[in-house]
Amino acid sequence: MNTLSDIRFPRSTRARSVAPSFLKNRPTLDQQKNHHNEHTQCKLLHFENIQNVQNGFSLVEVLIAGALGTFVLAGMIQVLTSTKQTYQIESALTEIQESGRYALHIVGDALRYRGFQGCLLPASLQNQNEEDLNWNSLTYTVPIANNYPSDNISRTNLRGFSVGNDDAWSPNPSLLGSNSDIEDLRNGISGYTPRSGSDVISVQYASPVLLTLASKMSSRSAPIVTNDTNFSVSKDDILYIGDCSVGDVFRVSNDPATTAPITIEHATSHNTTANFRRAYETDAKIRVFRTETFFVADTGRNNQFGEDTYGLFRMASNGTIDEIAEGVEFLRILYGEELSDGNIRFLPATDVNLNMRRVVSIQIGLLIKSLDPVTTTTDSHDYTLPGVDIGPNGASQHSGGNYLRREFNTTIQMRNKG
Repeated sequence: MNTLSDIRFPRSTRARSVAPSFLKNRPTLDQQKNHHNEHTQCKLLHFENIQNVQNGFSLVEVLIAGALGTFVLAGMIQVLTSTKQTYQIESALTEIQESGRYALHIVGDALRYRGFQGCLLPASLQNQNEEDLNWNSLTYTVPIANNYPSDNISRTNLRGFSVGNDDAWSPNPSLLGSNSDIEDLRNGISGYTPRSGSDVISVQYASPVLLTLASKMSSRSAPIVTNDTNFSVSKDDILYIGDCSVGDVFRVSNDPATTAPITIEHATSHNTTANFRRAYETDAKIRVFRTETFFVADTGRNNQFGEDTYGLFRMASNGTIDEIAEGVEFLRILYGEELSDGNIRFLPATDVNLNMRRVVSIQIGLLIKSLDPVTTTTDSHDYTLPGVDIGPNGASQHSGGNYLRREFNTTIQMRNKG
């Protein structure tokens, strides 16, 4: 009997050891080593790439980037600087133009009213042969107000002076009769001194706004009574009263009421006499009498660089001074005198042949500069004003510097001769 070990099976049916399916594709040891080496090399390459990124730009790249950034930044700065300078120039030009227009408007309005006395014509218009007039015997408007020019206003309603570079005035106010207000201005009593190389012009006129008399004056020294309130009246005010034949300029000596009836006195405490030239009737008119003197002076202010600032000023009848326009460097004037043949010649105030009473037009020029430097170059221009060129050199000089300047010239026709 054969045992189990003696039994032999056919080769094809012999039992085989079958490996699990997950072991069939298992890499060999060599394959595993190769794969490990490849994986290590990938890690090293990735690490090197990270190091390259972290190391930043090269020196050449930095230099190129810096140059480009500097170029762009310089362009931006240039644009901003140019924009700022353009804005400053435009702003300065606007201020100059506003000052010039306003100054000429104020001065022009005053000059157009020169010598106005309502329906009372100036003496020279009533007599075509002015040379035949006896000014000492005329009975027209002569101020009686204290501390006021006492000449016939037909002679003083237009006064002009030129201040030389040596501060000498021409003509000399002290040689032209009573010019106490102008002399005070020349002597600096007002607190302002007109600039050398510039002109001074003074005009007198009665305001067009008026009051009427409520009743006839009982005497030449009697108070004036009015029911009108077209303008307020205060003590020390200088008023004009007149009709179509005569007038008086006086200083108010009382404190008038503000409501009707309003009583206005003219006592000797404020006037050289209490007597008017006549006891005025109800056809007479009361007006504010104005003396306006225009000149250029130092404002007392400095710009941000510590340089002086000049302006155009106006001195009123009572001696008060107000600033009209800032930045005005010079005021220059020529007076248009009408000759016997009807022609007009323009002369400066310094000309001894000038007859102010025959002046029918006036050429006025202003030179105005910006308050602060706004240009990139020094101003070397010459500016033409009536009768003179003002430049950085010569007899009449501006201060130069990096300032913007403009000239303003106009001709004003007189409505009233002296």
